[in-house]
Amino acid sequence: MVDWSAEDPIRNRKTSWDAAYRNWARREGERRAAEKARLEGQRQNYLQARQDAAEGPLDREATRRARESREGRQAALAIARRYNGGEP
Repeated sequence: MVDWSAEDPIRNRKTSWDAAYRNWARREGERRAAEKARLEGQRQNYLQARQDAAEGPLDREATRRARESREGRQAALAIARRYNGGEP
């Protein structure tokens, strides 16, 4: 703050640097609390939106098919390893 004041000593004159610092610290604390509250609100909105977006029947079908496909690939690799001496 002192360096900032030295740039333009007439415009940035302070009668009490202690008071200037206390005011800055108070405003900064209020700003950070407001920002934290804003971010927490966004987080709650995001979580609520995820909860509200229930998985539909098409999503369940896509998940089932992906799981079956993955299981099929794993079974084929196990068979290949067994007949090729451990190599797929």
